[in-house]
Amino acid sequence: MFDLLRRVHNTLDRAAVSHALIGAGAMSVVGYVRATQDLDFLVVDPAVLEPTFWRSLSAPIVVEVFDGRMDWSDPLAGVVRLEDESTTEQVDVVVGKHTRWQTPILTRAMPVALSDTVTIPVVEGADLVLLKLFAGSPHDDNDIRMLLEAVPGLENFVDDRVGGLAVREQKRWQRLKS
Repeated sequence: MFDLLRRVHNTLDRAAVSHALIGAGAMSVVGYVRATQDLDFLVVDPAVLEPTFWRSLSAPIVVEVFDGRMDWSDPLAGVVRLEDESTTEQVDVVVGKHTRWQTPILTRAMPVALSDTVTIPVVEGADLVLLKLFAGSPHDDNDIRMLLEAVPGLENFVDDRVGGLAVREQKRWQRLKS
């Protein structure tokens, strides 16, 4: 079930690219299970946006690179979508460009065994909330509320870290936690 996730993790690991599971996959590890069609990794290394980076992943893996580095309005440096056509497994590698606060998220990520053969770094709950605040959709707001209900004491950890985000996200946090 986690074959593509393991292969993407191993590719990033071999290249020494810091990465961590985010999104619904991380939410389920942290304490709130939500259905998803794909799993997502966060990285801040733009090297993954080069199609040659993924050459070790052979067919039936399809690699699509969406490079947002030249679009100053795009909050991401890009996204790499990897799909195994034989299983329909999908993994997105989200490339952040706000390294000042996103790199520490990767540093704090903890290895978690998802199965007997797959152990990957997963973002902490408070950092998942930061990423959800940054993403900013009503769906992300709902995810934040569910995480706060599922993880006792999470609010305090977010309070300690939210100062690294823009004022807009800090104001959303104040609104959501009240």
